[in-house]
Amino acid sequence: MHSPGVSTQGRVFAFLRRGCLVAKLPSERMQRLLEDGSGAVFEAGRGRAMREWVTLAPPERDTCTDSMVEALEFVKSLPAAAGARRQRFR
Repeated sequence: MHSPGVSTQGRVFAFLRRGCLVAKLPSERMQRLLEDGSGAVFEAGRGRAMREWVTLAPPERDTCTDSMVEALEFVKSLPAAAGARRQRFR
């Protein structure tokens, strides 16, 4: 992922790509967004779908804010990866 994004604890949880918000969300939430048509599976080149990453387009301010907060809370709830660098953004 080469787009600038926002992160916490060394993990990116949301970024903009080609005018769309891409966020890391729990799989159940992602599934609901796919089913209601407000989201699409994020593919990181060559058709490779990224697990728990959803593209929201066109992003509206309220939708983006809610999705980014949801993504932040989700990523913060995940266990730390072995050897993950620790960064804190405030």
